[in-house]
Amino acid sequence: MSNNRRSNNSQQFRQTLETIAELQVPAVELDTKSQPDRYRRPCVRLEWERGSPICSIEEPRGSALSVQRTFAPRPRCIVLPLRFAFLGLSATTLYFDITQYPTENLWIYCGFFHVWVFIMHVIYQICSFLCCTWDGFTEQPISQNGKQLLYSPGFLVHLTWLFFSVSVNLGLLNVIIYWVFLFDGGVGFDSASLTSIAMNAGVLLVVLTDGFVIGKIPIRIKHVIVVWFVACLYLVWMGIQELLGLGNGNWAWEDPEDDINDDVLYENIQWKNDPYKSYFYTTLIMFVVLPVLFLLTWFISFAAAGFKFNGTGYRLYDHNREDVEKKRKKGRDDERSISTGSHSYITGSSTEGGSRESVAGSRSAYSYNTGSSSGGNSTRESRTNYVECP
Repeated sequence: MSNNRRSNNSQQFRQTLETIAELQVPAVELDTKSQPDRYRRPCVRLEWERGSPICSIEEPRGSALSVQRTFAPRPRCIVLPLRFAFLGLSATTLYFDITQYPTENLWIYCGFFHVWVFIMHVIYQICSFLCCTWDGFTEQPISQNGKQLLYSPGFLVHLTWLFFSVSVNLGLLNVIIYWVFLFDGGVGFDSASLTSIAMNAGVLLVVLTDGFVIGKIPIRIKHVIVVWFVACLYLVWMGIQELLGLGNGNWAWEDPEDDINDDVLYENIQWKNDPYKSYFYTTLIMFVVLPVLFLLTWFISFAAAGFKFNGTGYRLYDHNREDVEKKRKKGRDDERSISTGSHSYITGSSTEGGSRESVAGSRSAYSYNTGSSSGGNSTRESRTNYVECP
């Protein structure tokens, strides 16, 4: 009789666990394998992204990016120290660049374009590092009933994504401006020191590696709005700097008799002295160079994903991989203890005097009580099953 009760309780417990698992696991069915052929063309992909929100994780045919595997990939024991090392490299570069900068000119240090770009690099690296520190930052957005995927990630993921797009595109623009128009091979401000190489190329390679190789972060076509906005902010700053006559510091190689070119940040953009030339260069940068660079980075993001414009090359959200595995891992010891019959029981019998005897396990998770009364006396028999859990 006792064995039959134990068998019935074990069966009830197993059924209850299955019911709990069905209630907790969201039933999201996605088709991420068979994508429409029309999304394999870049022009159709561009049109599709144009109709999506600026930071949507949605991919064609109802699939979605895996937020965790894209912005905080595993294994964490490797990615987290690696991103910390990247951030340390950028901080070291910034430290040496500031310490080597003339003290009397530090007030205008943040006025140059390459410093703006470097700050974007550092902000992205801080955000990407924070994404790896806690799973809550990269939690997959799912509706409350667990039946529908949502396509808007968390705030930190938004920041990481946008700063990555801005830092990559403006970083490439800075490489062109610095190494093509400013670098003269000398020993002054534009020399090819290790610090200047790291400031104007090296850290950009680190950001590209972190975003496209480690994380496979896609570039959305609407991110060009944010890139343009930051570029316009710098143009506004250049106009304010020239209008107020703030200057660019005192440098040993400047011509004391040249009062026209000495106080501007960049010689090719001087709104007071040569507005037509300034208008030509700003128009060329904003509407030709920057869009071309953005399309280039857009293609690079797909190149990192195997040129699969339908999104299958990215790290897509897989319900079976990311949700079920978590809950299976959590209940693995419970299922193992059920299959092997490693239960600990509390058995007791009550008499009219109320005496009770029990034997209990050291750890417990779930309990089930069964009772029966007989005769005129209030006799009662109770049994509680406890299952060991980790």
